[in-house]
Amino acid sequence: MFRLVTITIMLSFAFSISAFSQLNATLFAQIEYDFNINDVWGHVAEDGTEYALVGTQFGLSIVRINEDGVEEVDFIDGTSSTWRDIKTWDHRAYVSTEANDGLLVVDLQHLPDSTSHYFWKGQIPGLGNSFSAHNIYIDEFGVGYLPGGNLNEGGTILVDLTDPDTVTYLGKTRPVYSHDVYARNNLLYSSDLYAGGFSIQDVSDPTDIKLLAFHPTTFDFTHNTWPSDDGNTLFTTDERANAYVGAYDISDLDNIKELDLFRPASSLGNGVIPHNVHIYQDWSVTSYYTSGTVIIDISEPDNMIEVGNYDSFQGQDGGFNGCWGAYPYLPSGLVLMSDRGNGLFVFEPNYVNAARLEGTVRESEQGQPLFGATIEIQALEEVTKTVTSGIQGGFKTGKAIPGDFVIRVTKEGYKPHEEVVNFANGEMRIIDVILEKQPKFNITLQVLDKDGQAFKNANVFIDGPAYQLATTSDEAGTVPLEGISADAYKVYAGTWGEYIINEFNINNDLPITLQTEQGYYDDFTFDFGWEVSGNATSGVWEKTDPDGAQLFNSFNCSPEDDIEDDISNECFVTGNADNGNSLNDDVDDGFTLLSSPAIDLSGYINPVLDFNYWRCSFSEEVVFFKALATSGTDTVELQNLLNDGNIDGQWRAAEPIALKEFFPEAETIQLHFKVEDLSTDFDQAIEAAVDGIIIYETGTTGVADLNIEQAFVYPNPFTNELFIQRSEILTGKNLNIEIFNNVGQLVQRSFLVAGESRINTGSELPQGVYFLSIKSDGIVAANAKVIKL
Repeated sequence: MFRLVTITIMLSFAFSISAFSQLNATLFAQIEYDFNINDVWGHVAEDGTEYALVGTQFGLSIVRINEDGVEEVDFIDGTSSTWRDIKTWDHRAYVSTEANDGLLVVDLQHLPDSTSHYFWKGQIPGLGNSFSAHNIYIDEFGVGYLPGGNLNEGGTILVDLTDPDTVTYLGKTRPVYSHDVYARNNLLYSSDLYAGGFSIQDVSDPTDIKLLAFHPTTFDFTHNTWPSDDGNTLFTTDERANAYVGAYDISDLDNIKELDLFRPASSLGNGVIPHNVHIYQDWSVTSYYTSGTVIIDISEPDNMIEVGNYDSFQGQDGGFNGCWGAYPYLPSGLVLMSDRGNGLFVFEPNYVNAARLEGTVRESEQGQPLFGATIEIQALEEVTKTVTSGIQGGFKTGKAIPGDFVIRVTKEGYKPHEEVVNFANGEMRIIDVILEKQPKFNITLQVLDKDGQAFKNANVFIDGPAYQLATTSDEAGTVPLEGISADAYKVYAGTWGEYIINEFNINNDLPITLQTEQGYYDDFTFDFGWEVSGNATSGVWEKTDPDGAQLFNSFNCSPEDDIEDDISNECFVTGNADNGNSLNDDVDDGFTLLSSPAIDLSGYINPVLDFNYWRCSFSEEVVFFKALATSGTDTVELQNLLNDGNIDGQWRAAEPIALKEFFPEAETIQLHFKVEDLSTDFDQAIEAAVDGIIIYETGTTGVADLNIEQAFVYPNPFTNELFIQRSEILTGKNLNIEIFNNVGQLVQRSFLVAGESRINTGSELPQGVYFLSIKSDGIVAANAKVIKL
């Protein structure tokens, strides 16, 4: 029964190929379904024709692969289910499901012309009929393993599949829920999900199965395991947000050791969930929800390196969308990848061994090893992992793309070290890094207010690689900086209503003077007196370094960090439970209101409010999260912050708000962020956060100019040059560029003729935050916020 439209995509279809990210992988073909799919396996007919066996919500799809692409040749209906798993033995496919269909057995020998099938619901002695199983694996002896079923408390059932016309019960493991299994050489590797680890069992006698070892995995939710070809290393996944692919030395079952933990560098902290790991020779081919298939060089299991990827999912990271399974065992070398919502992808991998780097970091005076040094490979073509040196100063890293690349090694209190290393695939480079201590100085920081007078009791925060200080200036507006190393530092000084953010380099004992400017900025480095009120019983606003919390151990519902590139690590968040469960400290049974100190708008022509926010909720209908403002007795809604219905939380930039549109005459206003639980019949997960609040002058006289797009300007931050990526409304036009500082003062103008994109600000423009007003034909066409270093 055909329920889909078949789409074949060859290499000439450049748009579809380029729409997805990839490294050492090329799309061969794709087929879309009009319903969700799940796992995928492969089959090779006697004539060499390759097939994809695709588990779908409503049955099994059989797809032929040839030089022209892919085509579905048969579909076998089944009861609706999220889970189907497929394995093959001889010319039969065996399909498990949790839909109580029993075990589907399909005869594939007459493909592509026809198939036949039956469902097995065998009677298990002492247990009853086997109706369901979460998974299936078949070993080299034709023994089938059915874990996660309706019998044996989810423990694995063993069956004989060597007779193609019948399934015979052989035995069962201990009654401990197993989510997935792998078997070889009479050893069963069981992913004991709820027990939090993997077990290894002797199944040489199915009637007397013996437990040989059990070992926990890092997130206590072992979803899948697969051993190396030599059987000495076991690779694992935990089906949890931000979890690892683990590598464990199992050569001695009495002394199992963790060797390495891998996460894709490009999605660290984004809540990405690893699903299934499959080992093919020197590589792990691992499926990740929302991040596609990642190919990892595991030839040195204590230093796993990503060497390829293909991502079929273009949505937000986190959650259970995207790639479910990846099958790398076809003779052609093609990889079959199932994407839950986007269908079957067939891609050609380019398997390469990693270009590896190892070394030791030592200090220059005594040659002692340095622990905790950071080693980065500076490469634009790929995102590489950042590693730190161990107790003996050693480190291991690597990359996929060969060539000459800069290695940067840093440690607090030491001069950064950079050197060029030639990386070659399949080869090891070894370096010995010597770090010199930074010289230290005693200097005085002078803080002046906006009028040029000594700014006493100013809040001051200084941040650098080896130095951090939070303090206030004395009566003379000075701050002594003692024992501060030569380096680059960021400073934030001021109070509510005037401030400065700047950077400076220290390489001598000369004093440094900073002067604040009028303006409002708050990333909650300092306590400017925001007030919290409301009647919620939990999840009230608090200023803190957020710990992060997940919903169902999978969705990032509360932030683990504040916004990037601000000064401190704090923000305001609704509850900050340290147990990692969003439901334990989210907003419940009322509202929580965060209110700013008073804001004086009298000196502004057209002030604009920017801020960043985070929110997570199941249903927009039972949650109230809005930015409000008051002036006297007047309250207005500035922005509704529930705007896309995505459960998974992430930091977002609010739309710029022209405050004079709401308060054309008011001189003083107050901001409010209100989060309210409107649910009545169930516990709704409701989390929110705010950070990076700034009010700036646009430099325009009309509020209509704010209904414009935000220009893409790069690089940002920048030094002396900026480039504008011209959108459709900017293409082919002369542009007048006005640059304003953070208090709305015009500091520079530029003119670009049609076709030009480069803005040279020059070195005379001080470091800080600036706002670009881009005019065409006398009308503001775009804005941008930039940071000059």
